[in-house]
Amino acid sequence: METIFINKVYYRIRFEQSISILGVIFLNRKIKWLLTLIFLLWLVIVAYLSLASDPVPGMPEKYDKVGHFFLYLITSSLFYIVFKRKFRRVLLHAVLFSMFYGTLMELLQVLVPKRSFSFEDIIANTSGAIGFLIMARFLTGSFSNSY
Repeated sequence: METIFINKVYYRIRFEQSISILGVIFLNRKIKWLLTLIFLLWLVIVAYLSLASDPVPGMPEKYDKVGHFFLYLITSSLFYIVFKRKFRRVLLHAVLFSMFYGTLMELLQVLVPKRSFSFEDIIANTSGAIGFLIMARFLTGSFSNSY
């Protein structure tokens, strides 16, 4: 009789643990969807800032390259956060994606009135992506795990 009771308690505990694990999985899925949504929204914001006919209001022209640097540092960071379990070399993918996206935005500016292609902006965009790589290096201690 005692073993049956013990088995029922054991199975009840296992069931409750399984339910709590499922709760964590669903919570992780919600967080993953939220992070993906934030990343996609960020890409739309960067595209808007890059392709709007008028420059960003209140941004002095001398800080333009600093703005590019931080836009693409954040883009690389968000890419890394969203895709860190999907790609083997996610740091490299984050940098390459940001460089590609920044170059694409610069090339598309040719089609926008009052905008023009700027190689210096591509360098600032790439510097931001590489800045993320350097930051990740210091935070993780090495490139070997994710690079």
